[in-house]
Amino acid sequence: MIDFEVPLWLFIYYNFIGTVSLFLNIFTIILLVFKSESIDSFRYSLLFFQTTCTVTDFHFTFLMQPLPLTPLMAGYCVGFLARYMDIWSHYLIALVVGMIVAQLESLAYCFVRKHQTIANITRRHVVPKNVNDTIAMFLPFFPLFGYMAFCAAGMKREDQMGYVRQHYPEYLIQFSSLQNFSIYEHNFWFILVISFGFFGGLFCGCIFTFTTIDMFRMLRRARRKISATNFRRHRSTVKSLLAQFAASSLLLVPLFCFSVVIMTGWESSQVIIHIILAVFSLRSSVNAVVLIATTPPFRNFVMSCTVTDIHLSFLMQPIPLFPVMSGYSVGYLAGCFDVWTHYLIAFIVSAIVAQLESLTFCFVKKHQTIANITKEHVVPERLHNFLAFCLPFAPLTFFFSFCEAGMKREEQMEYIRQKYPQHYSGFSSIPNFAVYELNSWFLFVIIMAFCGGITCALVFTLSTIDMFRMLRKVRKKISILNFRRHRSTVKSLLAQFAASSLLLVPLFCFVIVIMLEVDNAQIIIQITLAVFSLRSSVNAVVLIFTTPPFRNFVLR
Repeated sequence: MIDFEVPLWLFIYYNFIGTVSLFLNIFTIILLVFKSESIDSFRYSLLFFQTTCTVTDFHFTFLMQPLPLTPLMAGYCVGFLARYMDIWSHYLIALVVGMIVAQLESLAYCFVRKHQTIANITRRHVVPKNVNDTIAMFLPFFPLFGYMAFCAAGMKREDQMGYVRQHYPEYLIQFSSLQNFSIYEHNFWFILVISFGFFGGLFCGCIFTFTTIDMFRMLRRARRKISATNFRRHRSTVKSLLAQFAASSLLLVPLFCFSVVIMTGWESSQVIIHIILAVFSLRSSVNAVVLIATTPPFRNFVMSCTVTDIHLSFLMQPIPLFPVMSGYSVGYLAGCFDVWTHYLIAFIVSAIVAQLESLTFCFVKKHQTIANITKEHVVPERLHNFLAFCLPFAPLTFFFSFCEAGMKREEQMEYIRQKYPQHYSGFSSIPNFAVYELNSWFLFVIIMAFCGGITCALVFTLSTIDMFRMLRKVRKKISILNFRRHRSTVKSLLAQFAASSLLLVPLFCFVIVIMLEVDNAQIIIQITLAVFSLRSSVNAVVLIFTTPPFRNFVLR
């Protein structure tokens, strides 16, 4: 028995996963546009692939929202285009077919582009430019062919009710109640589309397999011909593509299962198809997550910028209680799990240290990239690796030192009774707060932060001056494209350093207010925290408008 009612769970799922995918895909596209200098022009191939994923997902989960009527080869749509603009479901399904072809095609093109980049280094298996341009010119025709062939595979809209009356009279009343449905039969065009999909998928699979094997083989040969940085970059990109190919199983496997269920005409297969469509709608989100997680520039950027913000804005949400050196938290961890505010503050201190440390390391890495070209001021590899190994210890030191700077939780109320008896009843009503005094550990944290800030500022200043000096020297030794790329990256780092003042200045004001014990300082601290929480947004805006490629892209 076929259920003609709209399954509520699938309708809610489409809207939920569509919203999540939209934001995730937009964020990934922003990363590809603004944070992918280190993967060169290959980012445009990835951008094309991610754009096809985004468009397909948006169409599938919002504009279309398909609901199958298996075991019949039929279905209807309840999305925006079908419900409000009465666009026939058959055309919406045909458009999805064309988009799926474009998505697979764009991923295959990413593999070919990366293969040719490495092939040009090793001078092996290089595809002639004329052949490459001809193939690129024909790429748009395959999605168009998929769309047109599927359009031809359906019967006319006005013939559908006659077909139902003749072949499925028991469902005539139910189909009559549907305003917008599509039904199919096994004709020449339908079999052609299935054959086209099968052989196209097989062909793409061969491209993925053979180019990957050849890329790893060529990388082994080219290892001594290119710098270690370039080798790691190419290898990382190939691994990212492999992860994308693995994630694409969420596109291919559901389609294969869908075809099997339809071709075999199983009874009671409607729920199976619902689950298949639910899995299929996940593919874009999975692709976006895989791209971010397997591309080091994206992964590092996301980790450094989001951990602090999520902790401060959602998990912690600190509320100061100055001039008493204390505060409490109303975030998720404090409210739901009763994690002590003192530990949450200690974590935010270490997260800030990690954020500054990561920005400093970016300056050092870029400085060493340019230094390796000019052969000046090159840090020995052992020293560089030792410094990288020591990086995690600074945030950990701050965390444990700040933990030691606080008094025990059970001693806090006694301290309030002795020092601030006028606020005793107020503190008694707060279940989760932390109070501090200027002890040796607290002063140690402040001194360590001051010295660390001076060190970071010196690294920023000296490395920037030296990078611009080396860039002037090396201008005639490298290509114009590489020179512009290096200069753009240095300016990008300077923009992030400038925006980091929103991290450092509020912290400086915070310490001053604490040390001076200013009366009525609670509002000042609240404003300081509000400004501090803006730093990521301002950093993004400054980064865009102080870097010419980003600024030009936005203004266009």
